[in-house]
Amino acid sequence: MIQNTSTGRALRKSIVPFLMFLGLTGLSAVALTGCDDDKDDDISPRKEYVEALRQLYPAANHVDWENKAGYIVADFKNDARQEVEVWFDNQVKWAMTTTDFDKDFTAVPAAIIDNIRISDYGTWTMDDAEYVERPAGNYYIVEVEKQGSRDADLVYREDGTFVKVVPGTIESLTPTTLLE
Repeated sequence: MIQNTSTGRALRKSIVPFLMFLGLTGLSAVALTGCDDDKDDDISPRKEYVEALRQLYPAANHVDWENKAGYIVADFKNDARQEVEVWFDNQVKWAMTTTDFDKDFTAVPAAIIDNIRISDYGTWTMDDAEYVERPAGNYYIVEVEKQGSRDADLVYREDGTFVKVVPGTIESLTPTTLLE
């Protein structure tokens, strides 16, 4: 037991900050483990998938591969530091590419931004934008939000034509998600 002496007080003053440091370090380690961006479902794809990606995106570097909803998905950042996902089916056929613009709405055609501003969602805040490329056509998806309301995804064709509103957000966009 530490006695109430000047040595005891000095010892307590040095131990307490040290114990607090250890506690915070331990909590930080636990918290960061939960935020780890490395996916447990990373895979090593067959060489045919790697070659197919190189044909489509020769500049793709630092590619992570995973299995999602029965598709093999390559995940990387493009030269603009945007996250790109390239989806292939089990026959190594390209099925979809998504590019996440995050909050860079300059990447979205002006006609779409103008359409949103004059729509019922004109007073809502644009939160996220994504470009979806598919064999059957390309789309922009702009997520909008408003306090007190449910978020919504606004889907537009590449030419700026409005397609539909998805109440909430498209949580699990896959090549089979209906956008029309």
